[in-house]
Amino acid sequence: VLLLHGFMQTADRFVSQVKSVLEEKQIGYIALQAPFPVYKQLPDRYRVGYSWCFYDPIRKQHVVPKSTAVSFAKQALDS
Repeated sequence: VLLLHGFMQTADRFVSQVKSVLEEKQIGYIALQAPFPVYKQLPDRYRVGYSWCFYDPIRKQHVVPKSTAVSFAKQALDS
């Protein structure tokens, strides 16, 4: 199974949420970390997560297209 985390998440965090189910069912998995860091300012620190692409909701267009993430995932799986 290929695991792809959501926006502002990390591969490690996502794996920790689903690992017990996958191991219970003896399902192998690969978890990819999205290539683009995203930071959220909290009162006392910044929290880092990752993103597969960037969408501008005001302009209603992708600043970094989804195809970039597809190429990244394909290269990771090929290697």
